[in-house]
Amino acid sequence: ASAPSGIAQVSAGGNHACALTNEGTVSCWGYNGHGQLGDGTTTDRLTPVQVTGLVDVVQIAAGVNHTCALSQDGTVRCWGDNERGQLGDGTHATASAPVQVPDLTGIVQITAGFRHTCALKSTGIALCWGDNWRGTLGDGTTSARNEPAEVSGLTGITQIDAGTDHTCAVTDSGSAYCWGYNDVAQLGDGTRTMALTPVQVADLTGATQIAAGVYHTCAVTGSGGAYCWVWNRPGWLGTGAGEHDTPASVLGVAGAVEVGVGSSHSCALIGTGTVSCWGYNGQGRVGVDPDIVEGALEPVQVTDLTNATQISTGAEFTCALASEGTDPKEAVLCWGRNVFGELGDGTTTDRFTPQPVLLG
Repeated sequence: ASAPSGIAQVSAGGNHACALTNEGTVSCWGYNGHGQLGDGTTTDRLTPVQVTGLVDVVQIAAGVNHTCALSQDGTVRCWGDNERGQLGDGTHATASAPVQVPDLTGIVQITAGFRHTCALKSTGIALCWGDNWRGTLGDGTTSARNEPAEVSGLTGITQIDAGTDHTCAVTDSGSAYCWGYNDVAQLGDGTRTMALTPVQVADLTGATQIAAGVYHTCAVTGSGGAYCWVWNRPGWLGTGAGEHDTPASVLGVAGAVEVGVGSSHSCALIGTGTVSCWGYNGQGRVGVDPDIVEGALEPVQVTDLTNATQISTGAEFTCALASEGTDPKEAVLCWGRNVFGELGDGTTTDRFTPQPVLLG
């Protein structure tokens, strides 16, 4: 199904989220302490506010405390926290409204992590900038960059995702690569050795999309399977009991088309429009009653959601885009933790069932 009238994409960050309209404008809501909502203020918002000065946007990426937008002409603008240079504008000045990443063109996809950002060029190479003390930029160094630096030795990239202290990408061969911090085996190469340049994820073929979280990582394959990996975080992987430092199949998930990874939970979008989540269910982030299910070792279906077309997982909450035919005012639905208004429903009440974002 196509996206609902008016909304093209939703992106969930640390404690905020943003929606992209078909007209190319962006609205954000939730925590705004670093200006990551882009409305020129640092005031938290319980309902969406429009980002100032953005037109012709085709993709958005919400990080932990910053946000970026990709424009139709292949340029990138970012706003929010810039302590480690994650806005890419050559400074360390926080911006509560979008600033352009200079000399960056030909971009086809962007991703924002904790304190770093990456962009994929149409040529299949990636550039990253921001914090790098754990090798998250993949340029072979641990030097922070306030301007884009090329990821070393990786070509043919088709999709990239920035986590907290690691980054991962899928290539046109169906292989996956990760780099950065690896203390709990989040890179999936079977080791716990930090990697300053990309290393191949072991035993994973046919990958089409990958998601890097705080500690763990998940991917989907062209056959509709979902795979996750991390060491010493039982229950976060959807694989039942046990630890896995290389990809392990998520139980009971078939027909997956997209996966999202939060701080301690994950979700998969199924091609039929349902969403299944697993992991820790505090504040209802897995999408079922936390009084009944505290933690899901295996995926559980999100309550009352059957027409999702896209998902995005924040730190402790998740949002979904609903299919065409939905009331435009219910085009974006969110659930989980809501202490800063990250669900966009006008409250700070946690929700275990999807709630419509009050888009107007």
